[in-house]
Amino acid sequence: AVKAALPAGWALVAYVNYDRIFPYGAKQRGSGSRRKPSTSYLAFTLGPSEQEPRVIRIGSAEEVEPLIEAWKREVATAPTGLRTAGSGAEERYRESAQRLRSVLWDPLAKSLKGAKKVFVVPDGAVNSVSLATLPVGRTGYLAGSGPLIHYLSSERDFVREEASTVPSKGVLAVGAPDFDAPPSQFALVGSPPSAETGSKGPSGNGYRSPRAACGTFQSLRFDPLPGAEEEVRELESIWSKTSGSKGGSGEAVEKLVGAAASEAAFKKRAPGHRVLHLATHGFFIQEQCESDLGNARAKAREAPGSAQAELPILGDSPLLLSGLALAGANRRNEVSLLSGEEDGVLTAEEVASLDLSGTQWAVLSACETGVGIVQAGEGVLGIRRAFEVAGAHTLIMSLWKVEDETSREWMRSLYEARQSGLDTATAVRKASVDMIRSRSSAGKSAHPFFWGAFVAAGDWK
Repeated sequence: AVKAALPAGWALVAYVNYDRIFPYGAKQRGSGSRRKPSTSYLAFTLGPSEQEPRVIRIGSAEEVEPLIEAWKREVATAPTGLRTAGSGAEERYRESAQRLRSVLWDPLAKSLKGAKKVFVVPDGAVNSVSLATLPVGRTGYLAGSGPLIHYLSSERDFVREEASTVPSKGVLAVGAPDFDAPPSQFALVGSPPSAETGSKGPSGNGYRSPRAACGTFQSLRFDPLPGAEEEVRELESIWSKTSGSKGGSGEAVEKLVGAAASEAAFKKRAPGHRVLHLATHGFFIQEQCESDLGNARAKAREAPGSAQAELPILGDSPLLLSGLALAGANRRNEVSLLSGEEDGVLTAEEVASLDLSGTQWAVLSACETGVGIVQAGEGVLGIRRAFEVAGAHTLIMSLWKVEDETSREWMRSLYEARQSGLDTATAVRKASVDMIRSRSSAGKSAHPFFWGAFVAAGDWK
């Protein structure tokens, strides 16, 4: 059924993280001890000219996952010293990425021969890899020199019947929330301020992620994002001026910026929009922070009746470990959830409760919106899973921390490509290729840190 549904010229790659079990009595090479089960990776591939899937062993987790971790450290390196070409950072990255490519991508070459486009279903640690950033030759990348790559959550996505969707139209663009806005004005059942006022203050850390890398949920602090506000305005301009076959000719763009970009406003207005665009801070509480989360939970329980005790303490559910910051998020400790006030933090669990079945695109222009707790065979439990559960057809998300300004540039190219009539998969690649070319021509570093974080998953059209 998958083969019949696979578009002509496309190939399919499904990575699998599994426990490799050896026959009883099998001995460890070089010793007399019995071989124990080991976590390993393989890939099922279905090329354009193949009638049956091919099974390709990738390697043990002990071999593969350190290469992925080394690649992640290089690709997500902060831009200090990387802004100009020739700094040596790209060379270091390419060395690390080439080692990963030789294990994760090159063994598939025979099956992928002749494929111009490839669907990829990741599993395990492969969920964190942007394959388009892997190197080609001395200066190229798969993004520009290899097949077009698009991600799926499951092979079954090809053969599922199309779910009925609610009518949807237009764009809801949320950006640059006023994180210091008084939270009391954002009642769960009320309306947000109508004034379109942007965030105030300095540009902060320049990233679309909170200042605190770890610690409790209450310790996270969100800085203003001036580039995100400009991103929303550019989106509106592009959408209104173009009328490509994939775009929204005649459709309105509803903007929520500054104090108007509240949690209550998003929950109320998101259903029914064909495109949701959120340019703000994203967060994911890392697993190493669990001890801090536990301490915070204990302290909150010791202070009954306080506002802090009424707030949800992250850590009980994977869908509470990630989310997006909206207006009033920095003053969330002042709210009383029991009285129906929103705290300005849109968790993945809250997103999953929405009906977004009419949403064709959910664009999460924030840090690490594609990461979360990875479970073999289950995918990534986080904001990505939440939008899928809510019914969004396609999710465009980031795999590492992204800068405010470079995110704006990438998003501008994405919407220009979409409005010119390109499908999702091609528009995403074009946005990355455009940034590589523009940075290179300006004498700037084309390190994948600047252009490779955003990937698309879901409907490729």
